[in-house]
Amino acid sequence: MAIGLASCAPQFRSNVTPIKSPAGYAAFYDLDGLQIGFDVLTAQQQIDHFGVDMSNADVVPIRIVVRNDSDDEYYIKAEQIFGRTANEDLYPAYRLDQSIDRVRQSEIGKAMASGAAAGLIIGAMVGAAAGAAIGEATSGSAGQGAAIGAAVGGTSGGVSGAAAGADRTSRAIKSELRKVDWGNRVVYPAHIEHGFLFMKTGIVYEALEVLLYNVNKRKNTRIDILLQ
Repeated sequence: MAIGLASCAPQFRSNVTPIKSPAGYAAFYDLDGLQIGFDVLTAQQQIDHFGVDMSNADVVPIRIVVRNDSDDEYYIKAEQIFGRTANEDLYPAYRLDQSIDRVRQSEIGKAMASGAAAGLIIGAMVGAAAGAAIGEATSGSAGQGAAIGAAVGGTSGGVSGAAAGADRTSRAIKSELRKVDWGNRVVYPAHIEHGFLFMKTGIVYEALEVLLYNVNKRKNTRIDILLQ
């Protein structure tokens, strides 16, 4: 039963999936050789890449692919990328810690942490077995020892298992999201960079507003990339 509970937990994992050249995406922009492409992942694409549909966590992943065929370096910060609606509302991309928290607190995170419930069962079983051995050796009563062991071992094992399960879940989510989160990056000449932005789901974004900083020229350029 404990094994069954653990095996039912979703496997939140960043898988390697192919990308296209920025020009291969419908949302595309070329600024003097700096090519940027965006792709809002469908539910199936999210499952293919992350193993789960992240809309349950109030998150939609947006893939960003940047190819720099210019001679300049560009700095692109996720915090300066906004989803714009038809009403001119601007939604910022989530910070990494916000994305982690939303996934952790969602049904996805709770299901991942269900291994803690299995820890309660395993703790009780181990405690009962150990208690039986100890009880028989000290009092000659295997039944009494098993009962004590189950209570002590089950409680301590369950509590520590639940805490460890929560910690493992948070660490697992953080580890996987850090691998792909765009964050703040410099895109050097001749380089291709790719990653993900994580934004609020359920919003109809008309366009993305992106601030590009040309490091060599020390110049900011804000661009609009239509999504529809």
